[in-house]
Amino acid sequence: MQPELLTLSLLHILNDGFRTTATTILPFVAKDLSLSLTQVGILGSSQTFIGTMFAIPSAYFAAKFGGFKLLFMSLILYSLGFLGIALSPHFFLLLMAFYAGAIGFAFFHPVSFALVTRISDKGTKGKNMGNFMSLGDIGRMIVPTLALLFIPSFGWRIVMVVLSLAGFMIYLISQFGRPKEVYVNSRQVSDIGLGKRAWLKSSLVLLADIKFRKVLLAAMGDTLASSNIYLFLPFLLLLRGIKPAQLVIFTSAFFLGSLLGKFLLGRVADIIGNRKVFILSEFAMAAILLILVASDSFVLLVFISLVLGIFTKGTSPVLQTLISDVIHETHYEKAFEASEMFIQIAGAATIFVSGILADHFGITVVFYMSAALAILATFPVMRFK
Repeated sequence: MQPELLTLSLLHILNDGFRTTATTILPFVAKDLSLSLTQVGILGSSQTFIGTMFAIPSAYFAAKFGGFKLLFMSLILYSLGFLGIALSPHFFLLLMAFYAGAIGFAFFHPVSFALVTRISDKGTKGKNMGNFMSLGDIGRMIVPTLALLFIPSFGWRIVMVVLSLAGFMIYLISQFGRPKEVYVNSRQVSDIGLGKRAWLKSSLVLLADIKFRKVLLAAMGDTLASSNIYLFLPFLLLLRGIKPAQLVIFTSAFFLGSLLGKFLLGRVADIIGNRKVFILSEFAMAAILLILVASDSFVLLVFISLVLGIFTKGTSPVLQTLISDVIHETHYEKAFEASEMFIQIAGAATIFVSGILADHFGITVVFYMSAALAILATFPVMRFK
């Protein structure tokens, strides 16, 4: 693996691991601070809300000053956010700390997707994107799993402090071997000298491309269907009689499935086409969600968590390759920043609405809604070639 790809993969492990942990601890935080499910939804949507605000600025600053520099600074930001979460005594300060951490998370994906795409050769783009996103899921498995193992003994506040300190230490160590920037002042990046307003305007012009709009609609539909699943899955499992200490089994199964999905679906897309893989995955997700709601067997729920992870998160590299297929390489930064903005909007909306619906109609309605949205997500690309 190229040194730049290795660095990006390691940063992906940290970013996704910390980001997932921030939502994994919510059942414990909610119990400790007596939060409602609506407040849980607000906290869970903070990452997508902030991600929406910073999607376009993050890609602009990366192209202007360097993607790797921005990604390392994001590590500092979400480590500070974790420290703030650990020290928060009530909901308002907790929300501010979640927002601080979310700013760091917001920079990562639009910048890293563009970096991976530029580093990759034409024939290895799908493979590298799948590997990159699969390695990120290692962080989603390891960091939240360790957090859940230690929270019963030490409490969620101590665990968050330790993770925050680990983030600071990793940042200091990383400064001794930071890779060379890929595209600062490069002609590969179109309109590198534009100001912020001109950059934003030229980014929105991409929406005139009907193929790009269809991919964006499909990506938003996929996000509407899947972004709330991991957040509310622990609450459904607890309702089914699963003990809090056993949640680690299900989260590990979910993210193992996510890792396998990203690793395998990207390769299958190279064989039969990413559009077909996306459509089949969305229908599979809908069916599995319906089975999940009707199940109460421990073993079956573990298996469902694994398969759900495959089709819920495994479509990510497929969508990213769809975007890169319809956009010229000089516009990668703009395409990924625009897609990230719309995806984050969809994610924030569905998590917030899901929290309200769960409070009023029960947790199962969230999963019925996700199943319906997964099917709707296939419509924009049904006739897309």
